[in-house]
Amino acid sequence: MTASRPCKIDRFSLPQKLFTRFCLYGFFAIGLLGVFLESIPWGIGYTVFMALVPFVVLRCFCSHCPYPYDYGTCLGMPPAVVRSFRHRPCKPSIVETLAFVFVLTAAIGIPQYFLWQRPALMIAYWVLCLPTCLVFPFYFCRRCRYVHCPFHPEKLFKRNDRGQESGSRE
Repeated sequence: MTASRPCKIDRFSLPQKLFTRFCLYGFFAIGLLGVFLESIPWGIGYTVFMALVPFVVLRCFCSHCPYPYDYGTCLGMPPAVVRSFRHRPCKPSIVETLAFVFVLTAAIGIPQYFLWQRPALMIAYWVLCLPTCLVFPFYFCRRCRYVHCPFHPEKLFKRNDRGQESGSRE
């Protein structure tokens, strides 16, 4: 763990980035397909909404994260895309946190109504969505250095004197 060889926690590996991006973009694409197959007007509206989602996520969440700026790595997008937004190392505001949670909840939730009519697409959607949603809290968030993140483990779990999780929520 030197300047020439950073700590493993400082970077995401290529398989981690490929897995996360494949699942993330995959379930978004399946959601778009499912909406379009059921309703072209709703499909157009959902496409416009999904085109705006990255801007909200980048502005409200990613611009606060140190990984693209300090470590040159990012799970969801190429770091250069994230770095096009000014780095704001401060804690995200409550409005930014709510906007981030809202757009991701809507991006995942809206296609459900349309996918319900197509079980094969619904299964494919959730085969990609569940691992993406679970890998963050159970793996990535546990080793994250972004201490101001609203999902950081220090905020979710109390620690005892030895630094072990007690499992109770604050």
